[in-house]
Amino acid sequence: EGYDGEMKKGVAPSPIPHTGLNGKQSFTKLPEGEADIEVPRELTLEEIEAIPAEYKNCAERAHAAGFDGVEIHSSNGFLLDTFLQSSTNHRKDEYGGSPENRFRLVGKVLEAVCEVFPSHRVGIRISPNGAYNSMGSVDNHDAFLYYAKRIADMDLAYLHLTNGIGPPHTLGAMLSLDELRSVYAGTIIANSEYDAQSAEKEIETGRIDAVSFARLFISNPDLPERFAAKGSPLNDIAEYSVWWSTVENELGAAGYTDFPKMK
Repeated sequence: EGYDGEMKKGVAPSPIPHTGLNGKQSFTKLPEGEADIEVPRELTLEEIEAIPAEYKNCAERAHAAGFDGVEIHSSNGFLLDTFLQSSTNHRKDEYGGSPENRFRLVGKVLEAVCEVFPSHRVGIRISPNGAYNSMGSVDNHDAFLYYAKRIADMDLAYLHLTNGIGPPHTLGAMLSLDELRSVYAGTIIANSEYDAQSAEKEIETGRIDAVSFARLFISNPDLPERFAAKGSPLNDIAEYSVWWSTVENELGAAGYTDFPKMK
């Protein structure tokens, strides 16, 4: 039947507003200007306990569609990340407070998805050092070391680390790759701000096993071929305005399929 009024708001572990972007949804335009960022509604305990089944349902659909595996997005200020971080999770029940409690939902989501795919076909992405979407917490260093240990016990395909989209948060100590490797012996994939040379150098240290690329792939659809052709120039990372559609800027396929390939 849908939601009305307060129930129609975005949700989070606690009703804490996004503090960035001057309180405005920069990509949501209204006739009178940018929309205000709303304060999210606190999820009820019943709603939280239904979330793992939703992830399982998505995994079942992915499996039916022929996917080889799935990655759980638990980074960059999206829902699961807001449960992990003390700055956005002020709950007093079993889903808030200690790192053990804050990890509870993520753990249940991983367990639910691993009922569909074997654990070696499931990965998870985290961003302990990032400030994107107003994230970052004073205790992230120790909390995410704990989370990495818990994830290691689940024998997943990999742990995907977002090193940061832009500057890191400044609320506490950063979690280094050396520290992460000391508690996680499985496959670690790193992401953000790498090029071919820095990626190879990082992999050679043994702190990580692979590097993923995202924005470079948008402007360089033949990125592997460019990397293989040593010294081949890369197209610059495209600005958001080129490929991010808004109400006034309905780009369609533009910005995804029209970047030039290597000659």
